[in-house]
This record gives sequence, structure tokens and C-alpha cells, in this order.
Amino acid sequence: VSTQSTGKMNKIQLFVLIVVLVGAISIRTIDQETLMQLLSKPQTLSRNQNPPTAPFQMSFSNCGGSTDPEKLSALSISPDPIVLGNNITISFSGSIGDTVQNLATYSAEVYIYKKVLGVYIEIPCIDNVGSCTYTDFCSLFHPNEDDPPCGSVLDQYKIPCVCPFPAGSYSIPPSSVHIKDPGLSWLTNGDYKAQGTLLDPSKKRLACYQVEISLSSA
Repeated sequence: VSTQSTGKMNKIQLFVLIVVLVGAISIRTIDQETLMQLLSKPQTLSRNQNPPTAPFQMSFSNCGGSTDPEKLSALSISPDPIVLGNNITISFSGSIGDTVQNLATYSAEVYIYKKVLGVYIEIPCIDNVGSCTYTDFCSLFHPNEDDPPCGSVLDQYKIPCVCPFPAGSYSIPPSSVHIKDPGLSWLTNGDYKAQGTLLDPSKKRLACYQVEISLSSA
């Protein structure tokens, strides 16, 4: 590759970087109403762009430490991308090292991002949904009015759905679950990244995980 070609490529890469940075700054400084309108627009999945870019598939990672007591060792979701209102097949395995007691002093920090114009934008916390801090983690979980209250899949594999969450190992083999469309304006076609951190009453981190998923209308 000639020096001239390399220099041209470096200029192109620098121009693209400047455009992305300017776009990111502009998006972060607009008012919330305009931001939500922008977030509500369906986005082309990164994997379908030309050229394709990451994320190419659903993934999860540990954003905490190896000594955190609550661990997620495997997670699989298909189809990929997910189509809201349809069934998905999900499997997971993990363990709870420290029992999560039924106390109002456990907290959770959740951050959700949507990729817009190549930049991940944080979705604000509106009506307790989005990038929110939940000071009472256990209050987020409510049994269904149906029987069984935790749903047939969780009931079959003895997975609790409300506090307390006893210490132990838990897993679900590939199982079909219906995913409802919650009707959120920003939950349209696109790539998403979510990070959740669980803290005990003393603010000790129990777990932190990040998940990347993609949504499509078909």
C-alpha cells in the first residue's frame, strides 16, 4: 500500500471520527422530547449495513468482578434479532452465591442504550422505565395473576420470580417464551445495549452484566 493511499485512508477515518463525535455531542445536548422522537425512529441493524459493523449477534458479558457472588454463566436467545410480540427460545444457567433477601434496601442500577446513527445513546428514565436507579429492587418483581404465578417455564425449573432469591444454582434448557410488545415509543428496530448492577443493603456489588441485543419488526 502506497504512502499516498495510507494518507488518504487516514484522512477518511479522521473525517468519519469527527462526524461521529459531532453527532454524538449534538444528540446528547438536545431536549428530551426531541431525543425521544429521535430514539423512536427505526434504525437499520448494524449487521445489515454496508459494510456490516458490530454488534453482529446477541451477546452478554460480565461488567463486574470475578468475586461477585451472583453469576450468569450462560445465556442464549433466539431468534436473533428478536421480534417483539412473537415467541423466543431462551436458555440460561447461573448461580446465586448470596441469598437476595426480601428487603427494600437492595438496589439496582440499569442503563439502556440504543444505537442511533452509529452512536449508542442512553435512553432516559421515564415512568420508571429506561436508564433508572431502583432503590427498592425487590419491588420490581410481582407474581402473575395466572397460575402458576411465575409462569410455566420458571415454575417447571424451580426458578423464583420474587424476593427472596435463595442461594443456589439455577438453569433453564432451551424453552419457548412469548415476548409481549410493551408499546414503548423508543423500542423500535435497532441495536440495544443494557447494563444492570445489583447492590446489597451495604452497597456491595452482587453482580453486573451487560447484554447486547437487536430488535426487528420481521
